[in-house]
Amino acid sequence: MADEDLPEDESTDDEGEEQADGLHQEFQFSPVSARVPERIARGVFSTGAIVLNGPDEFVIDFILRLSHPNQLVARIVLPKSVLPRFIGALEENL
Repeated sequence: MADEDLPEDESTDDEGEEQADGLHQEFQFSPVSARVPERIARGVFSTGAIVLNGPDEFVIDFILRLSHPNQLVARIVLPKSVLPRFIGALEENL
Protein backbone atom coordinates (compact mmCIF):
# COMPACT_ATOMS: atom_id res chain seq x y z
CA MET A 1 0.00 0.00 0.00
CA ALA A 2 1.46 3.38 -0.95
CA ASP A 3 1.64 6.27 1.52
CA GLU A 4 -0.90 8.26 -0.48
CA ASP A 5 -3.43 5.42 -0.01
CA LEU A 6 -3.28 5.65 3.79
CA PRO A 7 -5.47 7.97 5.84
CA GLU A 8 -3.54 10.87 7.38
CA ASP A 9 -3.53 9.32 10.89
CA GLU A 10 -2.07 6.01 9.62
CA SER A 11 0.89 7.25 7.60
CA THR A 12 4.08 5.20 7.64
CA ASP A 13 7.22 6.31 9.46
CA ASP A 14 10.54 5.56 7.76
CA GLU A 15 12.73 6.46 10.78
CA GLY A 16 11.53 3.53 12.94
CA GLU A 17 9.58 5.68 15.41
CA GLU A 18 6.24 4.53 16.77
CA GLN A 19 3.20 4.73 14.51
CA ALA A 20 0.22 6.89 15.47
CA ASP A 21 -1.51 3.78 16.87
CA GLY A 22 1.53 2.95 19.07
CA LEU A 23 2.43 -0.31 17.30
CA HIS A 24 5.65 -0.72 15.37
CA GLN A 25 7.91 -3.69 14.91
CA GLU A 26 10.90 -4.34 12.66
CA PHE A 27 11.69 -7.77 11.27
CA GLN A 28 14.94 -9.05 9.87
CA PHE A 29 14.94 -12.31 7.93
CA SER A 30 17.84 -14.29 6.59
CA PRO A 31 17.17 -15.62 3.11
CA VAL A 32 16.45 -19.34 3.23
CA SER A 33 16.01 -21.70 0.34
CA ALA A 34 15.50 -25.42 0.02
CA ARG A 35 14.85 -27.87 -2.78
CA VAL A 36 11.46 -29.51 -2.46
CA PRO A 37 11.31 -33.01 -3.95
CA GLU A 38 8.22 -33.87 -6.04
CA ARG A 39 7.04 -36.49 -3.52
CA ILE A 40 6.93 -33.81 -0.77
CA ALA A 41 5.78 -30.78 -2.77
CA ARG A 42 2.07 -31.62 -2.64
CA GLY A 43 2.03 -31.96 1.15
CA VAL A 44 -0.23 -34.27 3.13
CA PHE A 45 -3.51 -33.74 4.92
CA SER A 46 -3.58 -34.38 8.66
CA THR A 47 -6.44 -34.28 11.14
CA GLY A 48 -4.39 -34.74 14.29
CA ALA A 49 -0.94 -34.91 15.83
CA ILE A 50 0.81 -36.99 18.46
CA VAL A 51 3.71 -35.35 20.28
CA LEU A 52 6.50 -37.45 21.82
CA ASN A 53 9.83 -36.51 23.33
CA GLY A 54 13.01 -38.35 24.12
CA PRO A 55 16.21 -37.29 25.86
CA ASP A 56 17.62 -35.54 22.77
CA GLU A 57 14.76 -35.28 20.28
CA PHE A 58 11.20 -34.09 19.91
CA VAL A 59 8.89 -36.10 17.61
CA ILE A 60 5.64 -34.91 16.03
CA ASP A 61 3.57 -37.60 14.28
CA PHE A 62 0.86 -36.19 12.03
CA ILE A 63 -2.04 -38.61 11.66
CA LEU A 64 -5.10 -38.95 9.46
CA ARG A 65 -8.14 -39.99 11.49
CA LEU A 66 -10.74 -40.41 8.75
CA SER A 67 -10.86 -44.21 8.85
CA HIS A 68 -9.81 -47.03 11.17
CA PRO A 69 -7.06 -47.70 11.82
CA ASN A 70 -5.66 -44.17 11.96
CA GLN A 71 -2.82 -43.60 9.50
CA LEU A 72 0.51 -41.88 10.13
CA VAL A 73 1.00 -39.42 7.23
CA ALA A 74 4.20 -37.64 8.35
CA ARG A 75 6.76 -37.78 11.13
CA ILE A 76 8.99 -34.85 12.05
CA VAL A 77 11.97 -35.41 14.36
CA LEU A 78 13.57 -32.25 15.75
CA PRO A 79 16.61 -31.93 17.99
CA LYS A 80 15.66 -30.27 21.27
CA SER A 81 18.01 -27.36 20.50
CA VAL A 82 15.73 -26.35 17.58
CA LEU A 83 12.50 -26.53 19.58
CA PRO A 84 12.46 -22.97 21.02
CA ARG A 85 12.83 -21.47 17.53
CA PHE A 86 10.16 -23.83 16.15
CA ILE A 87 7.70 -22.85 18.90
CA GLY A 88 8.53 -19.16 18.36
CA ALA A 89 7.84 -19.48 14.63
CA LEU A 90 4.50 -21.18 15.32
CA GLU A 91 3.45 -18.51 17.82
CA GLU A 92 4.50 -15.70 15.50
CA ASN A 93 2.51 -17.11 12.60
CA LEU A 94 -0.71 -17.96 14.45
